[in-house]
Amino acid sequence: MIHESSIVLQTTRVGMLRVDPLQIRADKEASRPTLVFPLGIELFKGESNLFLDRLEAVLTTRPASGPRRRLGLAGNVSGTGGQHELIDSQPQGAGAIHTQLRIELFDEDLRLLDELVQGAAGTVAELSLVFELRVCMIRDVLLDSARGTALDVLPLARVTAEELQVQLPREYWARELAPALGHDRYPLIAVEMPALEGPLGDGLVPLFDAASRAYDAGEWRESIQKCRDVRNYVETHLALQESEHVAAAIARHLSVDENDPRIRFLDATWQALAALTSKAHHLDSVGRLQAATAHAALLVTATMVQHVGELVAPP
Repeated sequence: MIHESSIVLQTTRVGMLRVDPLQIRADKEASRPTLVFPLGIELFKGESNLFLDRLEAVLTTRPASGPRRRLGLAGNVSGTGGQHELIDSQPQGAGAIHTQLRIELFDEDLRLLDELVQGAAGTVAELSLVFELRVCMIRDVLLDSARGTALDVLPLARVTAEELQVQLPREYWARELAPALGHDRYPLIAVEMPALEGPLGDGLVPLFDAASRAYDAGEWRESIQKCRDVRNYVETHLALQESEHVAAAIARHLSVDENDPRIRFLDATWQALAALTSKAHHLDSVGRLQAATAHAALLVTATMVQHVGELVAPP
């Protein structure tokens, strides 16, 4: 089930683009959810040699009614092949040059894509790849033994590619793609950072963002260290007295007994976070233990910051 679209120069078909939806995969190692489309590109050799200079693609929904929605960032093709290390024209029947088109998605795109697949009337969800491309004609090949090969090229005007309709099977999405994109993980909690004008100040969100970005990049030790920066920031803005714990300051702020089980829970959890973020970031930044520790540190930091922010916020 390979889908095709034509590359057209004015009214003449000069090439083809091909996608097999059953070969689409998810990149589990990318810093954000990413769909990888195996793209076959074929340029037909005519009177002049052609090559693909640039190709950009945008993934969109194709609902039965209503407006389309763009999904993720634009993907670019920079794959090489053939003569001069370019995707260049071949005699018809020679076959396509295979490359990859990567579409990075945001959380909202994942939600929308999942809704689209789940709500599809039939067995497939309708998507589209919309292309912008530049094709050049090779006028001459200049050979220089000292400098290598140089091409005399002419960009061609009015080269377009037809929209490529992709029918994504619902079963394939559920079995292969959704789990790899994180849909096998239950979204247990959502946290809210304290307001910028609140008692914890306006420097908290950038610090937590830095911890989150380090985690996304796989820098486990750096992420834990940034969580420590968040914790230190909160402790500073609570104006703790000498050797005072955060929980004790909260109890004083709320005029409640320090032995209240809710205050004792806060104290035990905050002290565990303090021990973790003070020591774990000195360890190696590789391995399953450190990755899982960084994940836990990020989650606990987020939830405890929200908890403290709610307790010290004005009534």
